[in-house]
Amino acid sequence: MAFVGEGIFLTPQPAASEYMSYLLSGANGRVVSLLDPNRPEDRLWLEEEERIFQGNALQSISHPIPVDPYDGERVLDVVDQVRRIPGQKVVHAFLSLDSGRSPAAEAFVQALHSGLPPLPPALFNEPLARGRARVIAPNVALGPRPRQDEFAGTLHRRGLRKFVYLGDTQDAEARQDEKICLGRGLGWRALSDASELLEVLSEGGPWYLYGPRAQDLGPWVAQTLGPALPSRGADENSRVP
Repeated sequence: MAFVGEGIFLTPQPAASEYMSYLLSGANGRVVSLLDPNRPEDRLWLEEEERIFQGNALQSISHPIPVDPYDGERVLDVVDQVRRIPGQKVVHAFLSLDSGRSPAAEAFVQALHSGLPPLPPALFNEPLARGRARVIAPNVALGPRPRQDEFAGTLHRRGLRKFVYLGDTQDAEARQDEKICLGRGLGWRALSDASELLEVLSEGGPWYLYGPRAQDLGPWVAQTLGPALPSRGADENSRVP
């Protein structure tokens, strides 16, 4: 269990014995699930959790973060709802934040600390057709030029609605990609000026960066706006609330 700030502890799916031994009493029943009831594998765990809560005359709290398709704005709403719950609370996904395979846990922490629509790195474990993309800031991913069907396909499902081509807007590839994105209702723009790029990326998103200047501007963006996930300080070591 990790303390992530604002009286919130983040944990993977608790075992039944953990509910009974310390979670329910330690968090005064304020246990929030991020699991998605529309996923069959999550629904089984949610049903078990509901039985445990009902057996102890407590109400379960569910604020799901769906991961396919994923929506960063939804995560901001979940964080806001959790903040409104009084006192300390335990929030859980299925896998732990440190597993590298829990988009919901990563997104929750990113949104909690940045206030931006987050882009969890775990969503990018699988490469795109032309190579691997990576998250370099809470709301920014950097990667290869997407294949035509990936703009509104794979990347859209991963929460990306806005694309920035790092290069000349008159490039043939840029003109082709702009037409694809605008035709699918996606945001697209070309930028090559570093200061303007920083201003754009500092708000909203999530953003996907690619293009001929990605290699020189990408590391600068990562250093300026990163890291993707907040660092864990000594006061955030695992402990029971």
